[in-house]
Amino acid sequence: MATLAKRKPDPINVELDGDLKGSSILVDPSALTMGLLEDIQASAATVMLDAVAATLVGGDLEHGIDRAGLRRLTPSEFAEVCSGVASCIRIRKS
Repeated sequence: MATLAKRKPDPINVELDGDLKGSSILVDPSALTMGLLEDIQASAATVMLDAVAATLVGGDLEHGIDRAGLRRLTPSEFAEVCSGVASCIRIRKS
């Protein structure tokens, strides 16, 4: 019996608001885990930068979507990116 390979989900395009209005990011849905939520809520910049950088697979941010590019954002810009990533997480209510 042949096994079907699981297809990687398409990235989610997120249009950003606030200081980054007009920019967008592409988020890898398979990286949206409870670990990511915990890291984003940790309030430790290092952990948050690593977590968010691991979810981004594209976008048009001025300095790039890798950790080095995210480090160049202002705190309010980074908050917009975090908000954009968090908006992709859907938790079903029972």
